[in-house]
Amino acid sequence: TLGVVAALSSLWDLHCRRIPDQLIGAGLIVALLLSPSLGRALTAGALGFSSFLLVRLLCRGRLGLGDVKLAAYLATILGPRLWRLTVALASSSASVVDPRRGRDARWERGRRDLDERRADR
Repeated sequence: TLGVVAALSSLWDLHCRRIPDQLIGAGLIVALLLSPSLGRALTAGALGFSSFLLVRLLCRGRLGLGDVKLAAYLATILGPRLWRLTVALASSSASVVDPRRGRDARWERGRRDLDERRADR
């Protein structure tokens, strides 16, 4: 499930600049059901979520809530021993995708496209 959810959320995020809640929610349910220790999985997910929520609050606009929820999912899958790796990998991948700042020309173009699609409905 890790590869499927990660790949789908990455593609969706690159295309729409959003990560669907349904995708992360389904992934979290599967991760918790497959976890050998529910308590450890919940602890890791909470650590991943709170770490990225703190980063989101400090970075103001560079990180969306979808990224925070994705970090919680990845930490839940990887477990409490590897949640720091989750934070490191997700942070480094975000800096590779957008090393300058969170809202660049691609983000603005994606936001305009999304607004236009919503207006067409």
